[in-house]
Parts: sequence; structure tokens; C-alpha cells
Amino acid sequence: MVIYLTSYFKLMSRIQNISSAYGIWLLKLISKLSFSCLFLLSDTLFFFLYYIFRYRKKVVWNNLKNSFPEKSDDQLKKISRKFYKNLCDTFVESVSRFGKGKNSVEQRMDLTEIEELNRYFDKGKSVFLLSTHFGNWEWVKVFPMQAQHKTLLVYNPQRNLKYDAYINQLRSEYGADLVSTKRIYKKLLACKEAQELTLTLLVADQTPKKNSKFWCVFLNQETAYFPGPGKLVLKHPNDPVFFYYMEKTARGKYKVRIELLIENPADFTNEELLYAYSQRVEKLVRENPEYYLWSHRRWKHQRPANIPLYQPITN
Repeated sequence: MVIYLTSYFKLMSRIQNISSAYGIWLLKLISKLSFSCLFLLSDTLFFFLYYIFRYRKKVVWNNLKNSFPEKSDDQLKKISRKFYKNLCDTFVESVSRFGKGKNSVEQRMDLTEIEELNRYFDKGKSVFLLSTHFGNWEWVKVFPMQAQHKTLLVYNPQRNLKYDAYINQLRSEYGADLVSTKRIYKKLLACKEAQELTLTLLVADQTPKKNSKFWCVFLNQETAYFPGPGKLVLKHPNDPVFFYYMEKTARGKYKVRIELLIENPADFTNEELLYAYSQRVEKLVRENPEYYLWSHRRWKHQRPANIPLYQPITN
């Protein structure tokens, strides 16, 4: 039996390695395409995902229906269709490689608002940037081209180590330091000891376990949040917190939008910080719902009865 199980796991591992190698080869092939070709591929993917495979259509519909009860079914269907088109665009853009001319970073990304962060660098301050899965969240990798801070890109490792290594290679190609969520506390401490000013980027809307201690109303639904982003910021109470997102100005073109969320984190509790972030994300999603990641099972858990729903204090 032991010999049989050993052989089985070796076979499974070999199959996974072969599929990973093929998948990475395919991604590398896609990355060599021009943006015009990438968008032809995106249109093809959209047709199959939306009409043939109907990828997570029930999840998307339920999420939209519960988030926007005031909208008609026709309105929700239009948002859903636009979402799938944007999802396919985001995928091909995420694995693309910038080139020259109209395919260059300068032609595809407007990074001028990063200058606001550089002013804090001149003041000798590190900063935190919080965002959400909106638009093309992967192109944040180009921030080091404009930012003076040491750029730390916080991520959750994937189970498939080969895919994880390849995707992280893409994310770090412009100079960002990839730091896992488990290592970010120590990394920031090391940077502080080395007197390095840091720009810490977090996409902070992943779904935590159902026993999460922080729940609030987000898009008309009780929603859980990881406490980590708030705790991380409060360990550095003098570092301001910004909110950023990618504004889609045309197909394959974005403008980085950056705004101050919290100037002095020391004046906030962890719950107040997370709630402020949640409210800013909701405002963004309501303005352009088609760019949010609706296929994510954001509301798969229900709040346990022993965990209170956060209620902001109003004057």
C-alpha cells in the first residue's frame, strides 16, 4: 500500500508539473502579442466564457443582485456583460509585456498622480496604499518607474508554486519587491532599521475565514474583512494611508488615481480604518460597477451570531 501511494503522488506531481509548464509556456506566448492581438484574444475569451462555458454566471448574478437591489434585471445584465468583457481584458493585459511606441508604459499608463506620494518621500515619510480588485489591479507593478519610495507589493502566494513564481516574476519586472502577507511585518521592520522609506501596496479585499472579527455593511451585505491591513498600518501610525485605483480611460489604457484616505492613522482604531477603506471601495464600485471583480465569492460566509456588526459612531 505504501509503494502504491508513493507512486500515486509521484504521478500526480508529474502531471501537475507538466500542466504548469504548458500553462506557463502559453502565458509567455500570449505576452509576446501586440495589444491589438491581445484584444482579439480577449474578445474570443469573452465569447467562450460568457456564452459557452458561462463561467461563474450564477455567482456574478447573485453578487450583483444583492449589491444593487434597486437596479432592474436589464440593468444588471448590462453590468454583467460589461464585467465579463473587462475581466477578459484584464487577464490578457496582466500577462502582457510592455514594448515600444504605442505599446510602451508611457502610452498605456498615466502615472502623474504618483508625484503626490513623492512629496511624502521628500518629507521623509513612508506611505501605505490600499486598493481593491477593480479595473486592472495587476499593472500596479509599474509604480517603481515613478515612485521614489522602495515599492513593496504585498501578495498572497498561490498553491501552484511554478505559476506563483512566474506571475511574481511579471509583477516584479519594474523593480517592486514582492512580499507575502506572512512576511510583510518583518520586511517593514527591516526597511525601517535600514532607514529605507517604503511604499506598501495592498489589495485588501480578499475573503477571510468566516470567523473574521470585523464585519460591516458593504454593498448592502454583511461583509467580512481581514484585520491584517488595519493592524499593519497601526504598527506604523505616523505613515499616511492612501487609496488608489486604475481608472480605465480607453481599452488597454489607464490613469492611476491616488487620494489621501487617512493622514494620521494614530487617530483611528483598526475598525475605523477598515470601515473607511470599505466605504471608499463601495463608492468606487457604485460609480463604475462593471470594473469590479464580481466573479469572486466575496460573500460566501455568513456572520457568526457571536461577532457583532460594526456600526460607525455618528455625531
